[in-house]
Amino acid sequence: MNKGTINTRIIKRSILKHIARNEIAGTDVGTDYSVLDKTSSPSVLIAAVGISGGDAEMAYIRAVNNLATSGAKPEKIMINIQAGEKVEEQTLRDMMHSLTDIVKKQGVVISGGNTACFGEGDDCTVTITAFGKTDEKVLKQLSDKAKAEDSILMIGDAGHYGASLICKNKDMADRFAKSYIEKAIMPDDKRCIAEICDALIEGGAHFIHDVSFGGIYRNLVELAEHTGLGVDVLHEKVLIRQDTIEVAEYCNINPYELLGTGGVTALCHQENLERLEDVLNQRGIKYSVAGRLTTEKSRLVHSEDNKIKRSLNFYEGDEIFKVL
Repeated sequence: MNKGTINTRIIKRSILKHIARNEIAGTDVGTDYSVLDKTSSPSVLIAAVGISGGDAEMAYIRAVNNLATSGAKPEKIMINIQAGEKVEEQTLRDMMHSLTDIVKKQGVVISGGNTACFGEGDDCTVTITAFGKTDEKVLKQLSDKAKAEDSILMIGDAGHYGASLICKNKDMADRFAKSYIEKAIMPDDKRCIAEICDALIEGGAHFIHDVSFGGIYRNLVELAEHTGLGVDVLHEKVLIRQDTIEVAEYCNINPYELLGTGGVTALCHQENLERLEDVLNQRGIKYSVAGRLTTEKSRLVHSEDNKIKRSLNFYEGDEIFKVL
C-alpha cells in the first residue's frame, strides 16, 4: 500500500464492509464524521478524526475540519501519539505546547488520550478525535438524498496545501525566486474550513466533504461513491493557483491529486443554488459551481477548451509522497 490514506477500494472491501451500518454509525465513503448519539435532542453528538505525521496542530486542524462538515464545533478532543523509539522527549513536549496553545484559545478541552512507543526510527503519528454537537435540523439537511443534476460546488484552490508543503521542504531555488516560493505558501488561516461550512449550511447545501489526501480528484470519486451517482465536472471550473500548477510541473506530479487541506466540495439541489450563491457572495467566499451529479455511473472531468474527457480512477496515493 502507498503512504497516506488507504485507497478507496481497500477501505470499501476490507474496512467498511465489516462495520455494522445503522442510523447512528454514519460510516460511509465520503462522510467525514460519525454520529455518536441522537438522543440529546435537539443536539446531536458528533465525532471526527484527524491524523498527521508528527504535527499535532495539523492533526487537530483536520479533525476540526472534518467535524465542521457536520456543522459541529469542537468542545473536547482526545489525542493519541505513536512514537518511534528514536523520538526525543523534547519533540513530544514541543508538539503538546503547540497544541495546548491552540485549544486554549478556542476553549476546547483535551479530555484524554494515549501515548505509546511503537516501531523504529524517529517517525511520530498523531491522531486526534474531536467531539462536538450539531443541531438535528442541520444533520437532517446534510443527510438529504442526492439527486441527478445537483450542483457540485468547490471552495479553495486544488492542491494548494500540498504545494505549500513542497515549497517549505524542497529546494527549488534553481527554478523559482525566493519571493515566488514564499507567495505560493498557503497562509495558516486558509487551512481551516469552519466558516466555509457554516456558510454552506446556511445556504442550503445538503452534503459537505473536505478535500484531503488524494486531492480534488479523489474527493470527486468519493462524492460519486457516497451518492451512488456519477459526477461530471468542467476542468476550467476547478479552482487552482498558477503557482501550484508550476510547482507540480517542476516536481512532475499531478496537482489535482495533491493534498488539498483547506479545500471543500459541496452538493446543492438546483432549487437552493441561488440562495447558496447569495450567502457565499455575501461572505466573500470564493467558489465555483464546477459540475453536477449525473444518472450515469461515470466520474468525468471534461474540458471545453481542449475537447477532452478524463475518467477518474479510484485513489491510490497522494502525489506529495512522490516528492517528500
